Amino acid sequence: MQYRRQKTESLSSVLIDIPVHPELRKVIDELPRDRLTFLETRDGRSRTANGLGNAVRKWCDDAGLPKCSAHRLRKACATRLAEAGATEREIMAWTGHNSPTMVQVYAGRARRGLLADHGFEKLIKNERGSKVDEPNKKGSTK
Repeated sequence: MQYRRQKTESLSSVLIDIPVHPELRKVIDELPRDRLTFLETRDGRSRTANGLGNAVRKWCDDAGLPKCSAHRLRKACATRLAEAGATEREIMAWTGHNSPTMVQVYAGRARRGLLADHGFEKLIKNERGSKVDEPNKKGSTK
């Protein structure tokens, strides 16, 4: 999927090219081909950016997610990417940010315990890699 963020269109010409999650792909594949579905209004006109944001807000409310919005969904995905170990640049490619500043804010929301576990796993893996070489040092007659 490719799009340009309308909010920052005048500041940046970054084309955002993100993959469609497999679960979303399943839903999209089941939708009628003759309509743009959620991107269109009931009478077939394209939604404005504000119109889509308001629709997402309503759909979140209808789903029992009162603190949810299009912007919060975007932030949540950036956080999930950080939790999964995505780099700042990978998250920036997904969010369309030109600077890592906001990505650092989103990544800071990632569960620190999970990130600490991932970091610690790297430490253990590195230490195990070092111990493989130790017997050669001990057994050496040099």
